Amino acid sequence: RIAAGQFVIEYVGELIDDRECERRLWEAKRIQESNFYLMEIGTNLVIDARHRANYSRFLNSSCGPNCETQKWRDPATNETRVGIFALRDIEKGEELTYDYKFNHFGGEDTTSFECLCGAPECRGTLDARPERHRDHGRKVAVQWDDNAYYSGVVTKFNTKQRTHTIIYDDGDVELIDLSSVKHRWLSEPTVLVTDKSANKAINRMNQAAAAAGGAGSTSNSERRGGGLGA
Repeated sequence: RIAAGQFVIEYVGELIDDRECERRLWEAKRIQESNFYLMEIGTNLVIDARHRANYSRFLNSSCGPNCETQKWRDPATNETRVGIFALRDIEKGEELTYDYKFNHFGGEDTTSFECLCGAPECRGTLDARPERHRDHGRKVAVQWDDNAYYSGVVTKFNTKQRTHTIIYDDGDVELIDLSSVKHRWLSEPTVLVTDKSANKAINRMNQAAAAAGGAGSTSNSERRGGGLGA
């Protein structure tokens, strides 16, 4: 059993600078590699746990995690280190998880990875800003100029412009401010859960991005079978 607050494992890997991080991301894009193990720990300093690491890189993300990451400075070396600590008591056999809270770069159009954690409070995305996924996957009927209603599915929400991207049943795509047109929702709203400690966690988490045109996120991009258990 792991007690609440107990140190679980340190997140380790190669220490690289931002320039090398960018080079590796471009290379990953070139070879169509979609998994990342990058975590920023300071200015111009990133941990890459792809080739030199420990079991910490296999911890999956969850919207209802039992662990969290914490940074501290090693008094012996003055280095910043990242540890994973238990948020609550963890029983033997439980999978160890923490919330990745992906940071995105490249604007609102960068995509996130779907969250598959299965937690009751799952927000459906690994995004650090779940508001970006407002109404994601929700069906809606929008009135057009001919006064007829056309149905489609919401795929994006732009938090700055407050606009939805809708793919209609006939394949047409529209970016639209739903507050300015008549519309009817055909399915229930998406439930989003925002962690109160999001800002704190974001500073601890991944802050490198995939090359332009790819998903602007860093860390494991998919759940691995089994994960890592207590």
